[in-house]
Amino acid sequence: MRELLKGKGIESSDLYGSLALSGHRRQLSFALSAAQKCEKYSSTHMSGELYILPESILGEFTLQENTGGGLNRLLGLKSAIPLEGYIKAQIFFDPVLHMAFFVDIPHYLDEKSILEMDRLHIRGYCLLESAARCIVEDLSVTVLTPNVRSQVRASFEVSQDGVVEQGHAITHTKIDPSAVTASAIKTELSFWGPLSSLKFENETSTADLSIAGVQVENFSLHSQGSYEESVFKVDYIFDGRIDGQPLHSKARMSWDKENCLSIDDIAFSLGKMDLQGQLKLDCVDFGINGQLSMDGFHLDELPLISANELIPKGKGHLLVTFEKADSEHKQNGHFRFNLNQLKSQGISAETVSYIFNIEDLFGTSYFSTCLMLRDVDLGEVFLEEVILEGAGNDRTMIPLRAHLRGRQSGHSFQGGARFDWSLDSHSCALQMLDLELFGETFALAEPTKIEFSKDSLLFHPLLLKGHQSSFELSGQVSAQKVDLKVTAVTLPVNVLKGCFEGLDKRLIQGEFGFQAHLFGELSSPEIELKLALSDWVVSSGGVWFSQPLSGFWNMELRANACHFHSQIEQQGSAPLTVEGVLPLSFSIRPMVFTLDKLMPWECRIRGESEAASLLKMFYGSKIPLTGQVEIEVDITVTPQDPVVTGGFLLKNGTYEILEIGSVFKGVEAQLALKDRQLQLMRLRASDGVQGNLTAEGFIRLDEEAAPLA
Repeated sequence: MRELLKGKGIESSDLYGSLALSGHRRQLSFALSAAQKCEKYSSTHMSGELYILPESILGEFTLQENTGGGLNRLLGLKSAIPLEGYIKAQIFFDPVLHMAFFVDIPHYLDEKSILEMDRLHIRGYCLLESAARCIVEDLSVTVLTPNVRSQVRASFEVSQDGVVEQGHAITHTKIDPSAVTASAIKTELSFWGPLSSLKFENETSTADLSIAGVQVENFSLHSQGSYEESVFKVDYIFDGRIDGQPLHSKARMSWDKENCLSIDDIAFSLGKMDLQGQLKLDCVDFGINGQLSMDGFHLDELPLISANELIPKGKGHLLVTFEKADSEHKQNGHFRFNLNQLKSQGISAETVSYIFNIEDLFGTSYFSTCLMLRDVDLGEVFLEEVILEGAGNDRTMIPLRAHLRGRQSGHSFQGGARFDWSLDSHSCALQMLDLELFGETFALAEPTKIEFSKDSLLFHPLLLKGHQSSFELSGQVSAQKVDLKVTAVTLPVNVLKGCFEGLDKRLIQGEFGFQAHLFGELSSPEIELKLALSDWVVSSGGVWFSQPLSGFWNMELRANACHFHSQIEQQGSAPLTVEGVLPLSFSIRPMVFTLDKLMPWECRIRGESEAASLLKMFYGSKIPLTGQVEIEVDITVTPQDPVVTGGFLLKNGTYEILEIGSVFKGVEAQLALKDRQLQLMRLRASDGVQGNLTAEGFIRLDEEAAPLA
């Protein structure tokens, strides 16, 4: 007895109590009190009566125990309030020695495990013959926790030679913890055989189960196994449906006497996703050996994630391996993921490869990681290679390096970056960024930060500076929305050449800057753009002109309308001012400006020009007309209805007619544009010999002949 108590952590010297007996030959009453010395005083009280009958002895007892009492310690219980119960037993002497018993405990609560039992009821009997057997005919109890109410009913038989026959049913109702909810779970368990070689079988089912928000319909679990020679083995199969997709899993588990858990022949399928592998867990130092793999799966066919438009679509392979270094007791892990022909949100990539290795998981946790993407098509931007890699042992800060190279509208670029990814603050501190673009090398002006939230990225101002040019980026991008601002200055104008369809890339030279605001839905964002070209020159030989032009051009693009203001300088003439509104829009994918020919536009031209230069701009060949021309033209164009107003005024001109050898001097002419007519208001000139020349009239700009129509 002393050894039994010591095994339960109770010294016999810690116990004291009293026993009181009273009664007569056929009826005996008793009261037993016992107490245990500990930090908190605890005691057990039992009282009752014994009835000595002709063929049996009947006992009826009442049990009371306060917190941490000795009986609880002896039984392995940890009660936090008094344990009360009623026990009734009767020993029969004839014809076979046996005992019938009845136990009823109305309430029990264990605060440490938050376990509460309501009405524990046990009824059964024991046959005390040569091969003694104990049979529990009925065991029922209601178990309560804050989120689960379970009703348990069981019956079993234990014999002296260790043979056990048992079966029970458990029904859980009102299951609603934070991650798991179910309306009802039914479990049936049976086990049989000698205690040294015990076998069991279990069936569990529920029609409505939710795990971490994932709905599982018609869930069923079948398992069978054995406990033999200190080795526990079980095979399980479970089935169900998730989002209409069939769910199936099976595995073989064993737990040996060396405390190692092995899970073999793992097969898990959900829809078209198939996972295979095996694992082995050392339960002494929790080391894991094994691997899990999934081959040939398609992300767009996987349940749960295929409905998310942000999830890339492609064919992939997944391999996860675990390795325990026995000599150093270190746990290592390796994660490898490959995906081919990725497609998502208009983005495609030929291959994606991700590798993550970790050494000494439960110690210093040194890790290395590498993400590689090849042939990524972003529309106007094509990335030939993107590499992201890092290594370290800081559990809160991951140092990473990145490298990329690609091309955009015929311009190649490459760059590298170094940044620290903080797991605590969910942010990325960008320390270094170099980018070779447009023949210039850009570098990060000062360290900046990118913050990560649940579904968005927040860019603090990021400034890249080159020898002449610079970029600045700020804003936020989420899974659905975008709000980014980009500013660039002093960029070569040939960067824009790929944005204008049909533009001869040899014509225009110069520099430009812009301010862009990208906002709205991520899949189809809107853009507001301010663009300024300075010191630009258009070479001769163009479609609309025949001599070089230069000047500046400012425009603001918003709501599919381009408001522009430009100054054009011609050789030997004062500049012309051109301004107006064009129905011009800009698309992100592809990056192209588009003029809507069905929408109206307007233009205003003001300035002076030398007549010969103005005419040569449009006609190319030299026309023998000199003089200064004042220009004031307003153009409003709607589909099939151009309206041009304004006019031209020529002063002090000279016109030479070589065929007749005449030279007209003092030429003055006034032309007006009105109602599809070019009206000659007046023309005066003199050749100084034969007389003066005067004229007036109009030219009809009909729809067939009008160049502006």
